[in-house]
Amino acid sequence: MPNSREQALLIWLAIGLLWCVAIPSIRNGLIGVIRAAMVRPIVLSVVLMLAYIGSMIVVLDFVGLWTFSNATTTCFWTASVAFVALFRINSMVGTAHYFRNAVINQLKLLAIFEFIINLYAFSIWAELVIVPVTAFLAALLAVSESKPEFKPAKTLIEWVLALFVFVLAISAVLQITNQFQTFASVGTLRDFALPPLMTLVLLPFLFALGLFVSYENLFMRLHFFVEGAELVRFAKIRILLTFHVRRTLLNEWSKHINRLHFRSREDVESAISSFVATHRAEKNALHVATTDTATRRD
Repeated sequence: MPNSREQALLIWLAIGLLWCVAIPSIRNGLIGVIRAAMVRPIVLSVVLMLAYIGSMIVVLDFVGLWTFSNATTTCFWTASVAFVALFRINSMVGTAHYFRNAVINQLKLLAIFEFIINLYAFSIWAELVIVPVTAFLAALLAVSESKPEFKPAKTLIEWVLALFVFVLAISAVLQITNQFQTFASVGTLRDFALPPLMTLVLLPFLFALGLFVSYENLFMRLHFFVEGAELVRFAKIRILLTFHVRRTLLNEWSKHINRLHFRSREDVESAISSFVATHRAEKNALHVATTDTATRRD
């Protein structure tokens, strides 16, 4: 059963959807967005992700880390974290160490802080005010970060948000103190651990999908740099064998290839070998420089 905060969120989402449907211009734009999203690659990605999440739930249920009482949390996590990550896959592809940073973010103390804030919800009437106010402040903060001249406003909004979050945190801590027996339970522990755990388990799927997108983006452009269909096939195989799951290196090669042109297998072999050797040399040089710096400090 959704708590009052989740109910308030659903109510505001329903109001927003009805508002979008009621205004013809927005309704037509919304229909266009839906049509654009119904292309085969997107639909296939969504289906695969939902199947992956379903398999994840089955496994977590089997080992006792998921129960039906977590269905609401799982649905909200899927609609927010999972789908947001899926539709940001293109930006993830171009971000170095994205998946490493994602793991670190799930283990930060901030996750505990957010859990404490979200653990206890206010009454439905209070949440109906809190949810839009929070969303509005978050939107203002996002806009204020877009231009340097908005910096004074950004500072003010950050202080307001910090004060707002502080009040929520104090309220949550007081409720935990008054109802510690309720808080210190297996169900609470599961509620805390489940979202970050599901996010971590989802990362391999996102990595595989991101890797596929990287290869797909590169292979779609190969014919601009490689002469002949047979040589294109050879280049694809050679690229797969060389870079396999090294996504960051593959993305660097994808940028590097814009300056090249291949007329033979020897050209492909030479370019890839030279690129890998250069990358290895740069990596070794960086390692040596880092080691020397550390030695001098000692």
